[in-house]
Amino acid sequence: MKQSENSLTIVTITLQNPEPQPPGRAFNERRTEILRKVLNSLKACDVLLLPAGFYTLDEVTDKTIDETAEIVKKALADANSDAVVCFGIDSTPFETTSKKSGEQIKINWDQLALAVNRAEIIGIGRKFNPVGDEKGNIEKADGYNSFAFGKERIFEKKGKRLYMAVCFDVFALRKKKKPNIQAVLTLAHCFHKPGEGHSSDSRFARCGFLGTSWEWELPVFGTATFYNRNVPENWPTGVIWSDNGEKVKDCRYIKYENNCLEGQRLPNIEGLGEKPEKAVCYSYCI
Repeated sequence: MKQSENSLTIVTITLQNPEPQPPGRAFNERRTEILRKVLNSLKACDVLLLPAGFYTLDEVTDKTIDETAEIVKKALADANSDAVVCFGIDSTPFETTSKKSGEQIKINWDQLALAVNRAEIIGIGRKFNPVGDEKGNIEKADGYNSFAFGKERIFEKKGKRLYMAVCFDVFALRKKKKPNIQAVLTLAHCFHKPGEGHSSDSRFARCGFLGTSWEWELPVFGTATFYNRNVPENWPTGVIWSDNGEKVKDCRYIKYENNCLEGQRLPNIEGLGEKPEKAVCYSYCI
């Protein structure tokens, strides 16, 4: 991994949680502690990428966004870090009936990505591509480049412009005109064991990360939380499509090495509590 004065260091944090389902607001304090431990462990980091839904709020308002940002800003200040932290905020899930199965399901009304440095919020993106039962049930952005709470979803660090995609947003970017950016940061929500919830982590990386990298010709980074299962050793968090004659849909994990960015595996960070989360960390330079 080559690093120069003008290069940007992006650290991805993929979480491994022993619980079968997202714990919601009850886990917010633990998430702050694991954020603090990660920041204190990093020697070099310009952008720290965390999963979607990293924090869960009763409701998402200007006030609660500012309060959450203050928690992150304090963690950055205490770690004496100049990094930008990208993390997801979801509102508390509500129950509704699935149009497809007729079963009761839970959906987050608000799904946001925030970029925060020690001084301020520098970017906010709201999910613009709801899927399945989310359609008509969530507060979605007007478009892939629209503002949220007065902020753009694109932010700049060290002269490079970075676009934040909230979960399934990354699948829809391939059909959009590429803005003036140098990389996409994808904050995915979560993957489960088969039968316990959404489990298509391979398709997400292949068609979402690699698909957008292929179409927009730039690096794509991504994170998520894996519930009640290990993070696959070869699940890529930094990719760049290489034109080797293959089609995106035919690419499998075993071939990801051709498309993965050169990254450095950092030591895992373990959270607090009886069943702590584990942060799987990779560092990249662009």
